[in-house]
Amino acid sequence: MLKALMISLMQFAAPQMGVDAPRDLPTVRYASACAMQREYEGEAFKRCKSDGELRVGAFYVPATNTMTLPEGFDPRDVGDQSILLHELVHYMQDASGKDVVIYLSKPCPVREIELEAYRVQFRFLRLRGVDPEAFQGYTLRQLATRMGCDGRF
Repeated sequence: MLKALMISLMQFAAPQMGVDAPRDLPTVRYASACAMQREYEGEAFKRCKSDGELRVGAFYVPATNTMTLPEGFDPRDVGDQSILLHELVHYMQDASGKDVVIYLSKPCPVREIELEAYRVQFRFLRLRGVDPEAFQGYTLRQLATRMGCDGRF
């Protein structure tokens, strides 16, 4: 079921991104919110903080072609599908070489990469009757404003 969903989501994203959907799929693994935060933050995040301080919902690592999703991910849930789609956009940016072009041509490349993923994710949610700003907690404009050139809030 997950493989078919990933293919469908990439077909949704590809025309919006101006790239072809890759034939291959990234490796998917699951981790707790705390484990994802530790892996994402590295040594700066020694122990699990309260849920209010956890900021990583999922992530894609180009070097290993691996996507990490939260434990309890439900492929039937529209919100979870949108999170998967967001990370698939990053995979597609990597697979197409688009991320390299953005890094070489944009003054704030990480922000551009993230905003493209959020734009596709927000469109997906809207088409399914979900308010993306309520789901995410931010508008795209707020995301762009809050996100610095290093891509962090």
